[in-house]
Amino acid sequence: EELKINAILHNAALHPKHKKNDIPGFFESTMYVQKFSSNSVLQCCMVNALAPMELTGKLIRHGLTTYTTTDKATITSNSSPLFIVLAVSSWLGSITTKSFAGHYGYSGSKALLNMCIKGLSLEFARNKNGTAVALNPGWMISDITMNTNYHHNKTIVVKTSGGEYTTQQVATQIYTMIQDVAYIKAMNGKFVNVMDRTTHPW
Repeated sequence: EELKINAILHNAALHPKHKKNDIPGFFESTMYVQKFSSNSVLQCCMVNALAPMELTGKLIRHGLTTYTTTDKATITSNSSPLFIVLAVSSWLGSITTKSFAGHYGYSGSKALLNMCIKGLSLEFARNKNGTAVALNPGWMISDITMNTNYHHNKTIVVKTSGGEYTTQQVATQIYTMIQDVAYIKAMNGKFVNVMDRTTHPW
């Protein structure tokens, strides 16, 4: 029997500060309008949003996933295994809660990722055997968050420890979500906070 992919977790991320040392001015060209570079911002969008969508599309198009398309309105949830697409987004991609200036590269790319996942969820809703969910992992310990200040409710919060949750904690929560098929199916088209499963504002 041919094995097919039934779940994808997109977690690639490019934060402009990663290129601070390699490309002088790259970070600033994604942060401030006076130094704005469409090429720099596009690089963030390619890694964080566009490439994941393209990969998803190619896997579906070549029949490598459990997702099936049909013109019949009678398809049932039992017709084929649920195809799950999860994308690790960020609260920085939320337009509703944005309260700080600039940050066009990373925040913009995550907002784009959110819109892509929402659009994909509506495609999946037609056939009822796919679910697409954007995930907010929270303030997780990583190379991105180490020694970083962030804005929360218009207040600058210093997080020198690099985060509140370990990658193992977040990964465990995501794995638990995937195992709960009824839950993850119901979350199609939602932006979910990983650690407590509440929905995050778009």
